Amino acid sequence: MILSFEFHYNANNGVLENLLQCICEDFVIVYAIKRTGVLVRLDVQASQEQLMDFSDFLAQRLPLSVFFNASIVQGVLQMQEHTQIEKCNLVLPFTPKTLQNAQGNPFFANEIGINPYEKVERLLLRDKVGKTLAKADDTTSFESLFENVATLLDAGKSVAICSASGDFVYTKVDVSTKKRVGQLDDILATDLSVVEKMVVIYDNEIKALASLEKPSLRLRLNSLYEAKEILQTTRVNLSLPKDMVIYLLCVALMNRGIGFLAMEHLGGENFDVQLRCDGIITKIPQLCVSVLENGVIIIRDGDGYANANLKENLKKFEHRAYAQFSSILQEHNLFAQPSICFYHSKTHDDMIMHFNDAIGLVELVKFSIQFSNIQEIFDAISSSATGKKMVANYKEQFASIYANAANTQLHALPQNIYSMWGVLAVILGIAQSVEQGSMAVMENAEDFGGDRGPRIDYFRNDENALLSQFNFVAFVRSAMSFKLAGAQKMVLSFGIVEAMSFFIGDLSDYFVQKLNAKDILLAGSLFGSKRFTTLTCKNVGANHQIRFNKELPIDCP
Repeated sequence: MILSFEFHYNANNGVLENLLQCICEDFVIVYAIKRTGVLVRLDVQASQEQLMDFSDFLAQRLPLSVFFNASIVQGVLQMQEHTQIEKCNLVLPFTPKTLQNAQGNPFFANEIGINPYEKVERLLLRDKVGKTLAKADDTTSFESLFENVATLLDAGKSVAICSASGDFVYTKVDVSTKKRVGQLDDILATDLSVVEKMVVIYDNEIKALASLEKPSLRLRLNSLYEAKEILQTTRVNLSLPKDMVIYLLCVALMNRGIGFLAMEHLGGENFDVQLRCDGIITKIPQLCVSVLENGVIIIRDGDGYANANLKENLKKFEHRAYAQFSSILQEHNLFAQPSICFYHSKTHDDMIMHFNDAIGLVELVKFSIQFSNIQEIFDAISSSATGKKMVANYKEQFASIYANAANTQLHALPQNIYSMWGVLAVILGIAQSVEQGSMAVMENAEDFGGDRGPRIDYFRNDENALLSQFNFVAFVRSAMSFKLAGAQKMVLSFGIVEAMSFFIGDLSDYFVQKLNAKDILLAGSLFGSKRFTTLTCKNVGANHQIRFNKELPIDCP
């Protein structure tokens, strides 16, 4: 009997194929593995009883991955031809097999990939000046050392740890240390079981957090934890242990009831004691992701798992929008058909573009602020009689907000929607500065409990032209009118974000019709926002095929 397992795997890094091969060899079964595009197919041949046992073995040994999209299993009549599998040269977080067999040894190697601790013989616990306090090089001494470090963390000490996960200073997160960790928002959960004690998290996000790559997710504190006022933030970047040194320490911490550690990058002597490896470490790639409501995982940051050719091709473009657009075309092999790309970034200039194999890339819509201060925006609105009256009413009703806005300078801002949100947030009194305002609009929109906001105007200067600028003044004027009508900060913020998703949906319909495009490509760090991107997908995806980056992050550094 032959069973065929098909995996939809969005990365060309060889991890899945190598894992499947090791699993088959450990089980001792006849197998064949072949990759075609994003599909990795595994055929296995054995008796029905053996195949049932193998299926259970496969489920135990094959970790989740942020690059998994779907999998199916079915019976087939004939084995496929096995293809040569190249050795995986990535440094990976620990696998299920490693956890099962390590037996307390933090240097135990995964069945595939490069061992990050291959050139390390022992762990050293030192004080701030470098004096050795303890060392470990076998199972018994490792256990004792981790207990020692856990005791120090439990006592409120900060511990610098240089491991395959990176070089960080770790501090226990609880009421006793809230002054020390209050400003930090990079949090390590010592075990998956404690995560929901701190943050609001959904099933698809839990799966991503626990995947092989152990990515970090930007998550909101739940109301109970926020009420403790331990952290001076409403959101944290949360992750689980990535390597065996940190994992075994977290086991000792969990035994003491310690669920969370704050992390900050090691710099200078901002620690009490240090835990170091005696030797050379190879670092594990870091990954940050966002999980949409439909389960789609977007890589917000980190290209360590991406194909080298993809990363190299990004360097060919000076403009970030062009580079990102090209990368999606390459990852999905879309060069033979026309596409539209919406590039919206927090740090780079926005652009909406069209690609056609015959003419190449064409810029359709640009986003430009073109004002040196907000007073100039008020003056532009006041150029008409109705606009002048509205600005006068606004100044009268919201005198302090108007005064702060009128004195706000607009220098060296990225020419993008995110900057425009920040400018608008100052005008509406959502925030005091543009920098605070952009984030405030996005976070307010994510926290808004309703499902509909005011339909703020997102227009182009010429709605009938293929090539046109975004009408920034009409956008600001529209939002001010809703503020005058009594709309509050939360609903205004949601309206700003929601209306942007409608704008993308409407333009998608328009450009697809006019330019005969087949796919809508979404790129740029603004799409790292779960709610904004979910709204956009609902407004675009009903009529068009949406494409994101698969292996690469959604924005260039």
